[in-house]
Amino acid sequence: MKAVVMAGGEGTRLRPLTCTSPKPMINMLDKPVIGYIIELLTENGFDDIAVTVRYKAEDIENYVSRYENEKISVRCIEETRVLGTAGSVKNAAKSWEEPFLVISGDCITDCDLAKVMLYHKSITADVTIVCKSVEDPSEYGTVSLDRSGRVDSFCEKPDWSHASSLLANTGIYVINPSVLDMIPDNVLFDFAAHLFPEMMNSEKKLFGYNTTAYWCDMGDLKSYRMCVKDIMNHKVDIKLPETKNGVYTVAGFPDGDYEIIPPVYIGKNVRIGKNSVIGPFTVLENNVEISENSRIKKSVIKRNASVGCNCDIIGAVIGERCVLKDNNICLEGSCIGDGCLIEGSSTVSNNVCVWPEKHIPYRSVLTDHLRDGMTEYDLIGENGITGNTFSEISCEKCCRLGEAVASSSFGKCMGVGYDSSKESKALAMALLSGLISGGSRISDFGECFESQMGFFVSFCSLSCGIYITADTKKASVRIFGQHGLPLYRKYERELESRYKRSDFRRGNGADNGITDMSRISEIYEGSLLSACGEFLTGSAFSVRSGNPLINSFVNKCFALLGCKSQALPYFEIDYSGRKVTAKDENGRFVSNEVLLVIAGYDEINSGKDIAVPFEAPVCIDSFASDKNRRVYRIGYSSMEEYSENVYRCVRKSSWAFDAVALVFRVMGISAGKNIPLSRLVDELPEFNIVSRTVFSPSALSKLASALNIRAGADTQGLRKNTGEGFITVTRTGAGRLIRIIAEAKNIEAAKEICADAEKKINGDTIDIFHN
Repeated sequence: MKAVVMAGGEGTRLRPLTCTSPKPMINMLDKPVIGYIIELLTENGFDDIAVTVRYKAEDIENYVSRYENEKISVRCIEETRVLGTAGSVKNAAKSWEEPFLVISGDCITDCDLAKVMLYHKSITADVTIVCKSVEDPSEYGTVSLDRSGRVDSFCEKPDWSHASSLLANTGIYVINPSVLDMIPDNVLFDFAAHLFPEMMNSEKKLFGYNTTAYWCDMGDLKSYRMCVKDIMNHKVDIKLPETKNGVYTVAGFPDGDYEIIPPVYIGKNVRIGKNSVIGPFTVLENNVEISENSRIKKSVIKRNASVGCNCDIIGAVIGERCVLKDNNICLEGSCIGDGCLIEGSSTVSNNVCVWPEKHIPYRSVLTDHLRDGMTEYDLIGENGITGNTFSEISCEKCCRLGEAVASSSFGKCMGVGYDSSKESKALAMALLSGLISGGSRISDFGECFESQMGFFVSFCSLSCGIYITADTKKASVRIFGQHGLPLYRKYERELESRYKRSDFRRGNGADNGITDMSRISEIYEGSLLSACGEFLTGSAFSVRSGNPLINSFVNKCFALLGCKSQALPYFEIDYSGRKVTAKDENGRFVSNEVLLVIAGYDEINSGKDIAVPFEAPVCIDSFASDKNRRVYRIGYSSMEEYSENVYRCVRKSSWAFDAVALVFRVMGISAGKNIPLSRLVDELPEFNIVSRTVFSPSALSKLASALNIRAGADTQGLRKNTGEGFITVTRTGAGRLIRIIAEAKNIEAAKEICADAEKKINGDTIDIFHN
């Protein structure tokens, strides 16, 4: 007898397992599913078997070749294009002249196939469909039969209101060769969608065979785990290795002092550590290692995987070659793709999938599927929440972030802004949905640039603001605290905790609402121009940015002030509106730091205290000390809430955090004093800055002893006067990178200071791999 095994599908619903293996090659108790199918066919007398292949065809070809012998022919037919189920079968069986069987290569069944063939021949049907009664027809294509057993209707995955039958189409058919003439060549053509309806319309003899045998379509991870359980519960007639007290072992029990709760399957060369508990319904495939004090339950640990000490794996699938280090937790429904490394003390939440070859950092908590890139070490880093657009930063993630913010103690009244890209708008809509769900009252600032958000949040007296920027590749979500400052660390931790635990409250409708605040940009414009407009009228310079919103805003200001655009002085503002570089009227380069110092010196000379970013040049502090004024330095996140003095200075020092304001402030100083930009630069004390970033997850306290620096109470790093200049060392928000900033009168001294600090950080006195 002849049979076609359909094995060409990609198995998208079984990802991440099918990212590295075709679905028929997924192991079920250490044997690929297609192996069970071929063995079932040969046991039922089929001796000529054609296997249709397409996705990862070579893997299937290499495996099924072992079944080829002098009595049985097993060959693979590769599809060069997608032909659909019926089209692929015709391609494989077009030369056959007798009825043949068709069966899916990704199901588990013990159906008596020889009996099905006899039934087909006895009723002289053109096609016989094997049907199976199921509890939930919504997961399958259903078949309705009349009293004679003839098919009178099909319905593909109906809901309960449309389900007229509980008989599922198993994808097992017996077909007369004459039916193949109804299948067109080289086009996509399916059995259920195309061939069977045409047969019914042309009154062909299409019958059903109702089987009571076991059948499971291994369509997704849930059905895969259920099928494993059914096999171990003897619900399907499949030969298993020798059993002892409910434990199936290929090569006997591993040595050691551990506990087994049957049923359990143990493959070859398995090692189980002391005090570990395995089972029930657990599969340990060949070469698996389980370390001490771990608990594995209702899980499949695939070949060559390693599980560390004190791990809890519950209802999960761990892929081949995975390494789970100590103290990891994988919860019900989770699935780790092949070749992943999960560092210690991490948690993979319920129903979360990790795609193959991912490296999950220490103490991660995964609540989202991880397909692209790596997971965050912390939810909020120094640059906000960043990742690949629509994968790492997805609409689902933004919605849940909105729910977490709305549920937090600081998220009752907040603002949202975004750049002009369509990707940002899509993510912002998802964020707004989550905020509304959690009961926030929202000020929608619409399209704006990032540095404007600080002003918006401060002016509206909001406790929180969220700004989204994205393109087709990368996305960033920046969270602002009071007065547009970075979110207070206490609130960061609260937000991260709620997000990772999905600890959300629900609004009642009366709590929430969205207010259109898009016209607030006019207030921002008025505030900026009022600070320097009287001096800038009629000035001539040029400003450009890669952000079209910034260019539009600057052009509008130029028109209101009557400014003229000329080649020099020239200012280049980055996309965020945070940083700016310039060329003076002589074409000489001017850095962002120099522009900050120009504005800072002018403010201090006017008798004012100022606020600047933490990394701003140290010479500002020296000048302020001489003038008996105070400089407040603002890091990416504060451990303590700022005083009202700091907030007041931040509001008055907007130029220090907004490059657009800085440009107009510096040119206002130039115009007001009738001094060109080049002279403003020349009047400053000479200073040069060199910075480097070094990989090191070490704590700053380790650096303190190595660099002989004492950390200040109001700083976010370490600073020391070396005599030749200043050295500042700070950690990034994620803690794995160290930033070195050296400042000296000449560039050579700054380079030497920076190189010396880097040498000490990379030296033997610091363990850069300890967190």
